[in-house]
Amino acid sequence: MNRQDEKYISGYQNTSHNIDPLAWTRGEKVEAGDVDEASNLIPKKNSPNNRSILLGSYLLITIFFALFVYYLCFKQLFSHRMAFVTTGTRINFKSVDGRFVRVDGERTNTLILSEIIPWIAGSTFEVFVLPDGAWKLKSLSGYWVRAHDIFGEARADQIDKALGSTFIPMKPFFGKSIQLYVQETSQVLAVSDTRPESIASVVSTPPHYFSVLTPKTSFEVVPVNFIMGVNLGGWFIPEVWMVPSFFNGSGLGWGGSLCRMVNYSRELTEERILDRLENWIKEDDFRQMAEMGLNSIRLPIGYWNVMEDPYQRYAPADLSTSLHYIDWAFDMAQKYGMTVLLDLHGAPGSQNGIDHSGCSMYPQWQYDENVNLTLTTVRAMAERYGDRPNLVGFELMNEPNHDLEAFNHTLLLEFYQDAYWIIRDYSKTALVIFNELYSEYYADWKGELAEPEYFNVVVDWHLYDWPGNHTYERVSDHMTDALNWGTAIEEFTPHHPVIVGEWCFSTGEVKQVGQPFVDMCLDSFKRSLGWYIWTWRIEDGIGFEFWNVKHQHNDPAGIRIRKQTPIRRRE
Repeated sequence: MNRQDEKYISGYQNTSHNIDPLAWTRGEKVEAGDVDEASNLIPKKNSPNNRSILLGSYLLITIFFALFVYYLCFKQLFSHRMAFVTTGTRINFKSVDGRFVRVDGERTNTLILSEIIPWIAGSTFEVFVLPDGAWKLKSLSGYWVRAHDIFGEARADQIDKALGSTFIPMKPFFGKSIQLYVQETSQVLAVSDTRPESIASVVSTPPHYFSVLTPKTSFEVVPVNFIMGVNLGGWFIPEVWMVPSFFNGSGLGWGGSLCRMVNYSRELTEERILDRLENWIKEDDFRQMAEMGLNSIRLPIGYWNVMEDPYQRYAPADLSTSLHYIDWAFDMAQKYGMTVLLDLHGAPGSQNGIDHSGCSMYPQWQYDENVNLTLTTVRAMAERYGDRPNLVGFELMNEPNHDLEAFNHTLLLEFYQDAYWIIRDYSKTALVIFNELYSEYYADWKGELAEPEYFNVVVDWHLYDWPGNHTYERVSDHMTDALNWGTAIEEFTPHHPVIVGEWCFSTGEVKQVGQPFVDMCLDSFKRSLGWYIWTWRIEDGIGFEFWNVKHQHNDPAGIRIRKQTPIRRRE
């Protein structure tokens, strides 16, 4: 071994994987065989330069690693760790013991902890995200949340008050709940120590990422799902304009309806309705609906589909047949991640005398016998389907006619009240939905069926832009109509949350606006709880392609349901 081999090796070499690169810092001798002789060995042992470089490198690596960890841990802190929450997102707040925060606007304008189910109006808060990421919160019932109060209780105001109404949602590194911190008042929302049913504003030091929230200051954020649905119209109740072949040979023409078809021939009607129930909607239809991004169906049925018909006016006569297909619809919807709104489309005696009620006739629903039969129908619906996990709710009666709205408001109200309590016997969570078809009577329902006595009650509006003079409107008029629907929904929501239970792609026979009109509708409907298009299927080749959602979906040039983003409200 020569003298060079006996030298202490200091520095790095390029190819060996056996050398300990820190050996020189400990004054250890490295054997020459441990390195490639072709290597350039620099610098000398104990070189101050080398130590500075290495220590500097370690320092830089440590700083970089610390910044990386800091970024991972704190990036959400700066954005308040709720990436899914944007302006327009609707959420519930759930306490550790499973109760939901609710605005008690009816009595004290305070925040309270309600039952273990959220109330759709008082417990649903719309988030307004400010430029710095902080939140303002407004309930669907129209109240802004405010923490600052001289008595310590959190408040709910109908006018946005700046002081104490801006919340920073703080989520600790550990856990899923958040803390609502008010920076300008150094307070957080918490379950009151003195009134466990109330939410208080308590003084707090600014929380940080590694805070451990107490049970009293922890609230889980629960997103409120937006409904994007479709009607399965004409399935249980054939309508002559949608499926004219069902009435072929009857001579009924445009005056056809299910009850009249039964009068023409019970045997033929039974044969055709059984074929329709079996073949009109198949599992692949549910698959396609889910493929489109639809998450719910509205299922229009007649009273004879859930109870024995004392009038023996409709088909199928065998109740078990109807129940089998309703059950199947619930099962298929659940399989494809969809919910179901069960809609009483045809009431005893007919609530409007139109074919979609099951019978073209003079409406006779208003008589006591038929009102009581309708309540029996509601009980049958709730008893059988009230505990279905994918149930949205029950629609008490579709499109009561104008005379009922104009001259029998009290009768309708009392029926809705009685039906509400029947449903609550079987389900505390199901939405109870009533339908107001005529915009001139919207205001009549302000203050009726309202929280706290009646909760999770929703009004259904049907918004069409094809009938009457609408069909002759210019494109700009149709667009304006769709835009104005959003304003109307927004203004009415504090009185009752709105679902658009029916709307369509069509703008009439003169001019089909198409995709721009649909996009405008969807933008306006973001202000509602959701919508259901009318309708999934219409008989092909009869000239109503703009009503046929399935046809549009399968047409490469058809109208599309654009992906919806949260609402952007005007302040």
